[in-house]
Amino acid sequence: MLERTRVDAKKLTNFSTKVLQKMGVSEEDAQITARILIATDLRGVESHGIAHLGPLYVKRIKGGLINVKPKIKVLSQAPSTAIMDGDEGLGFVVGHRAMAEVIHRAEATGVGFITVRNSNHFGAAAPYAMMALEHDMIGISMTSTIAGVVAPGSTKPVVGTNPLAVAVPAGKKPPFVLDMATSVVAAGKLEIARREGTSIPEGWAIDKEGKPLTDPTKRVHGEGGLLPLGGTPKLGSYKGFGLAVLVDILCSLLSGSPADILRKFTPHTRGLAGNHFFWCSPH
Repeated sequence: MLERTRVDAKKLTNFSTKVLQKMGVSEEDAQITARILIATDLRGVESHGIAHLGPLYVKRIKGGLINVKPKIKVLSQAPSTAIMDGDEGLGFVVGHRAMAEVIHRAEATGVGFITVRNSNHFGAAAPYAMMALEHDMIGISMTSTIAGVVAPGSTKPVVGTNPLAVAVPAGKKPPFVLDMATSVVAAGKLEIARREGTSIPEGWAIDKEGKPLTDPTKRVHGEGGLLPLGGTPKLGSYKGFGLAVLVDILCSLLSGSPADILRKFTPHTRGLAGNHFFWCSPH
């Protein structure tokens, strides 16, 4: 097991901001990204926090796979709805901008919807849905991801983990916040197991022959994959699979992007591509 070290959150936020600025990200965008990463860790979601700063975001910025100066555009807009193009920017920046637009529309019309194309990995889904809580509103956020989840009864990955989050204010009580993948478990859980050198339970993933996979280091993209929520057809995996397809429809097809279920990803783009969907309304 890895040894744990306690780090001051403010210092880590400042450090992360400076790292991103060194990579060419503006101070404002770097702060947005750093705050979301640290907030995710503080919520206990270690699979989507600061551990991704170097190996996922900085590495891909260096590789030219993330646009640090995106020209984010709002397209095809109506009073309550819009389509946004993220110009391959950091998913945190695009997602934060989109949710702010949704909240603005909800305040003006009573409801807001925005679907986003041409973005990148935006971390955990909850921080965006939770932005609505500050305005005493209900927030929903979703994102499509690369194919890593097999279809029910199959051994071929055809949909992403396609997470969704819902945040509902509860007055003086703590809010209701749901943040979940539509697979049995988020892919980040396998990453944590690899970091800690532990095995994973049977029922999370299968290999290319359909056999249970317990060694997280043996998982190969394109061969086998995570199981849909429910696990097996007999236990209702078609429900998780259906939810994943729904997220893909709202995030990809509605935004004018090809459905991720039909897209082919090359190794250098894995973990990057992402389309999003955001919704907000007074409760």
